[in-house]
Amino acid sequence: MNRALWIGLIGVLLTIALTFTARANHIIGGHMQMTNVNGEPGRFLIKLTYYYDLDRGTQPITPRLLFVIFRKRDNQLMDSLSITTPITSKDNLAKVPITNTSCPTGAQNVQWGIVEYQREIRLDPSRYTDPAGYYLSNQDCCRSGGITNLNGTQVGFTYYLEFPPMTGATARNSSPQFLPINADYMCVNKPFTFSCAATDPDGDRLQYSFTTPLRGNVTTLANLYTNALIPGPFPAITFNGGYSATSPIPGNPAVQLNPQTGILTVTANREGRFVFTVRVEEFRNGQKIGETRQDYQLVAVDCPNNIPPEPVATIDTYPVAADVALLCTGRTATFSAEPNPDLNYQWQRNGTNLNGATQPKLTVDQAGEYTVVVSFKNNCGQTNKSRTLTARSFEQTVQIEPPTKTALCSASDTITLRASTLPVTYNWFRDGTALGGSTERDRIVNQPGSYSVEIRDNSTGCTATSNTVVLTQAARPTATLTPPSGVICERDSLRLTAGGGATYQWRFNGTDVPGSTGTTLFAKQAGDYAVIVANAGGCRDTSDVLKLTIQPRVKPTMAPLAAVCGTDGPVVTLSGTPTGGVFSGPGVNGTSFSARQAGVGTHQIVYRSTSPGGCPGDTASQTIRVNALPTIQLPGEVTAGTQSIITLEAVVNGNGPFQYRWQPLTWLSGPTQATATVTNPERDTTYRVSVTDANGCVSEATVRVLIRARLGIPDIFSPNNDQINDTWQLFGIEAYPSAQVTVFNRWGEVVFHERDGYKKPFDGLLNDQPLPAGMYIYVLKLSPDIAPLRGSVVLAR
Repeated sequence: MNRALWIGLIGVLLTIALTFTARANHIIGGHMQMTNVNGEPGRFLIKLTYYYDLDRGTQPITPRLLFVIFRKRDNQLMDSLSITTPITSKDNLAKVPITNTSCPTGAQNVQWGIVEYQREIRLDPSRYTDPAGYYLSNQDCCRSGGITNLNGTQVGFTYYLEFPPMTGATARNSSPQFLPINADYMCVNKPFTFSCAATDPDGDRLQYSFTTPLRGNVTTLANLYTNALIPGPFPAITFNGGYSATSPIPGNPAVQLNPQTGILTVTANREGRFVFTVRVEEFRNGQKIGETRQDYQLVAVDCPNNIPPEPVATIDTYPVAADVALLCTGRTATFSAEPNPDLNYQWQRNGTNLNGATQPKLTVDQAGEYTVVVSFKNNCGQTNKSRTLTARSFEQTVQIEPPTKTALCSASDTITLRASTLPVTYNWFRDGTALGGSTERDRIVNQPGSYSVEIRDNSTGCTATSNTVVLTQAARPTATLTPPSGVICERDSLRLTAGGGATYQWRFNGTDVPGSTGTTLFAKQAGDYAVIVANAGGCRDTSDVLKLTIQPRVKPTMAPLAAVCGTDGPVVTLSGTPTGGVFSGPGVNGTSFSARQAGVGTHQIVYRSTSPGGCPGDTASQTIRVNALPTIQLPGEVTAGTQSIITLEAVVNGNGPFQYRWQPLTWLSGPTQATATVTNPERDTTYRVSVTDANGCVSEATVRVLIRARLGIPDIFSPNNDQINDTWQLFGIEAYPSAQVTVFNRWGEVVFHERDGYKKPFDGLLNDQPLPAGMYIYVLKLSPDIAPLRGSVVLAR
């Protein structure tokens, strides 16, 4: 517990503790209730009612009590609060009514006062969400003395109430509420009935059972408030031998508690003062959501056998045999018993004594079942009870049925108002003034105003007034129906729009269209359409009839499309009938198809026609294939000598088989093969090969054969001044006057370079110093149009 809460509790406890004496033995029984306020989650009226033993109690009434809320799942302290009572003197307490005042004497007196504590509180619903729920407790001390069936004196008392989480359907739940008790005596060996009933503000199902009374943790006033903070489970009382929670009163027949009504029955067979506890559980949708408990005391005395005569109870102004009085609104009924100066009278409603109702006559204004119990005024004896008289509220209601309309649409218009069918007289009113005339349930009216009807019960004279129906004077609406056209496109719908009213009913060929009550209707069938509109007052108008026809769809055709080779060809003209439609698809522009835009592949071209009236037509389609051209791999040029044989090979990819055609035929053989041969060419010549694939698509490529003098390149020379092979001679290099010769050592450094012809051969010297023997790399650029030649030469010493 946090420090602030402890400080608050300590202050409360000290304040309360200082008000007590050292001994307490005053509690007869009691209960708690928890009532939701105004349907607001977390807002409750907490009320504790207990009964003070005025004959035995010596303790002053505690002005303030401590209440504690715990969580059921783990007994966690949630909140604590103090509640006060406005009456602190037992002499000022209202008393529990006693049925038989002559019998109790001495130890068996039942003078009980009513003590009430109540306070409105606000709990935080977000903290009370545990599905297992919570319990509210107050622990006090002590029970009144002289109890026959309990073991021990100074027995403590615990008030206990369970409530559900403040979420969902139980967020605004109120606990059951026990009815006020009677201070009744049981006569030994006489059947006895006692009500332990409760009511539930939420209408939940209630179930009653005996349970063990709770002693709690308070044993003396010294620990009244420290021990009050101890959570459950709470210690129970101990019964004397022969008694238990379910058999708290000795009797034959044994004590019984009706689980549905809470009515206790017993024939006690010994005198004594007996304590018992009744638990009432509330159920909603088959699930328990809460409970509360009340402790009771019943006293059994040995009554003499003399019995007063049964009181004759009647209803004033009713026939003597009548047993039901009808309570008109604002009126009362009077019940009477024959007066007898030797008898005490105690009236009861629904089995509970009415405080102060001790005269032969009783005026009632509440519905219920009433009896009067009589006992001897001057000597002890049995009691006797009258027959039951029932006061029933005049609950007859009357309603004016909703009229077909609430507005008079013209000066001559009428509306029929109709009230509930009842065995009564009807008096109709307009603007609070009686209309007179007909007293039947139907009334035809032709003026605006506020109408109501009063009914009068023909047997009791009770009256009731109906609801009010307001009629107005209104102009008739003007129905409008707006179509975009007079035709419905085949396999489509036409949106119709209405206006001029508050409600609408569409009609087709003179019949209402089910469910069509909006401002729009999508018409799909040919026929006659209209709409009935009504304004807020119910005045109606029907539009002119709109005749709609179906426009059939046009069925177009489209000319076939031939395959296209490659993406660089001309555009293809598209054609469809009837004309005026729209082409769509990859590569389509207007009435043309572009293979370049569409790309290689198979493409679907769609032609959509239009129908008269702007209706869409059907579509036709054709496919067009854009074939890829075959690809040819062929060198750009080949260099050869005049006395050489050159092989030209076209490597083709595509859709074979392929057809080949080489041109020109000069020095060429195999002109229809993939590989052609050029033999002993005498001059530079460009050859062209045409390749046709299986789709008839043609590609071309060229190769230029260049005739060059033969070049001899030695792979070794020995610059040792023996006049033999002292320089690197390139035989035939004179045919290439623009040749460039470059030699590199093993580290990539240039050791020799000659341009514009090989006029001075490589002699193995660099800066007039001999180069080391080894392998050197050369690059020969014979001319700008001939690829460089690369190789190696060995310098030997």
